[in-house]
Amino acid sequence: MTNRHIRVKYNNETTIRSKRFCFDFTQQGGYQIIIIRHGETLENRNRIIQGHLPGQLTEVGKQQVKELCRKLVKYRRFNQIISSDSERAKETAKLISEEIPRCKIRHTAQLRERCYGVLQGQSLYRLKRLLVKNKTDIRGLIIPDGEQYEDFELRIMNFYNGLIAGKSHREVILVAHSGVLGVISEKVFGVKIRNIGNCEGFLIPAKVSPDMKLCKL
Repeated sequence: MTNRHIRVKYNNETTIRSKRFCFDFTQQGGYQIIIIRHGETLENRNRIIQGHLPGQLTEVGKQQVKELCRKLVKYRRFNQIISSDSERAKETAKLISEEIPRCKIRHTAQLRERCYGVLQGQSLYRLKRLLVKNKTDIRGLIIPDGEQYEDFELRIMNFYNGLIAGKSHREVILVAHSGVLGVISEKVFGVKIRNIGNCEGFLIPAKVSPDMKLCKL
């Protein structure tokens, strides 16, 4: 746990945020990490809340992965993909591994999207109406049978801290979800990124410093 302020840069904008918990900057060392959101699913297209639902890639989603792989060519030294065990992320990871054959895939439930409980399978507009009705944001919304936002944050950052504390894999591709990318960008870099697109990816630099920059692929 750390209680420090750090200045970070994203898209030439500087933000100063208090790091409330869960990331030790001294541990990252020589890691280099690419983190990617899965390709488009039918639920994404129809504005349906997925959460822990599996989801399957559309043809557009598969094409998005192919286009992403063109950007990943220069990162062929990466030899490990760690993917959410949700079907949409697993399918994205498999397609990436076909373009970067050295990469072995491992799946984990720790990288799943936030569980939205009774809202899963419902329209995104229903979620927006609930936020307005309850005069809160996504962090403060209590979802029946769902995962509270602080528990979601803690799950993601426990995974991330465990990853960078290990020694076996130095260059890793993470395939996950928009909520996961949002937690890591905010808790590691202090930057809130809104509207993360399908197959959008970011490079986390090998060494963390007060002048570090979150780089979009």
